[in-house]
Amino acid sequence: MKKKKKVVVLLVIVLLCIGGWFLKGRMQNSFASEDTGMVLYGNVDNRQVQLSFQIPERILELYPDEGTMVHKGEVLGMLDPVRIENEIMAAKATISIREAALRAAEAGLKKTQNGTRVEYIAIAKAGLAALNARYKNAQIENNRSAQLYKSNVITKREQEKYEAEYFFYKGAVEAVQSMLARLIKGERSEDIDIQEANVERAKAELLQAQSNLRILEQKLADTKLYAPEDGIIRNRIHEPGEMVSPQAPVLTMSVISPKWIRTYIRESNLMKVKIGDTVNIQFDGTDQKFTGRIGYIASNAEFTPKNIETEELRTNLVYEVRVYVEDKENLLKLGAPATISFPQEFK
Repeated sequence: MKKKKKVVVLLVIVLLCIGGWFLKGRMQNSFASEDTGMVLYGNVDNRQVQLSFQIPERILELYPDEGTMVHKGEVLGMLDPVRIENEIMAAKATISIREAALRAAEAGLKKTQNGTRVEYIAIAKAGLAALNARYKNAQIENNRSAQLYKSNVITKREQEKYEAEYFFYKGAVEAVQSMLARLIKGERSEDIDIQEANVERAKAELLQAQSNLRILEQKLADTKLYAPEDGIIRNRIHEPGEMVSPQAPVLTMSVISPKWIRTYIRESNLMKVKIGDTVNIQFDGTDQKFTGRIGYIASNAEFTPKNIETEELRTNLVYEVRVYVEDKENLLKLGAPATISFPQEFK
């Protein structure tokens, strides 16, 4: 009796396995029969983006951890902005100096054109006195910075800034002194030409200073790293405190949608498909169906990859095909198997 019961149990198990296999085959065939065309099989693959900063600097912050979902436009990280902020302050000061120089040049031109007057001479003297005061102050600061640099208190760059300011005011004083001498002596047409050239030069220097400021402001904006699309952070390549160079990846992000499915098509069916064709897609474990489009067809053939290799197909040449599918809800996971069916005309 016990042996008979064991035999009955084994028969039931065998029948259940056969029934499950038959039902699975029916389900797969029913899906393919909706299109009654060519059917391919593949797996979901991620579209990844390497995110990097545009300028070299030390990383101050990296906000998302691995596995974090981020949204387009979200700030993902920041470089240390202190150095660039200091350069911006210096650039704004330079613009103020250039604006003052332009006003002085324009005033000198106007004075030359109107002829020498006592009040103009007085204005020039007053301007010279103001420049002399700044020049003497710049001279003191330059001498002091030279000593500080020798003592390693300040950097060479900071010392050069004071030195440049000193030479600027020195040149400005000499220019105003020359202009005052001309006013006292009286101007000629050649002198008017010189003043006009001074005005143009002052304008050009001001434009250059303004351009430098815009470049620095853009560099300051580049200290922030933004998410280009909705996605999931897969890898943090660098961490806060590290120095990064331009275009060096700091984060790897997987794009949520669209995703693409990697599959392979036999050479005999290659001419039946083209980029842009619409296909139906179904994934194991769900009855939900997706619509995709062919976005890539390889130009070169290859042997059947090992993950889909069978004894019958080992020697067949196939072409890689990528099918893009929208997945706004991020339902499709990396490696998920997919069944791709084509319309009836691809039968």
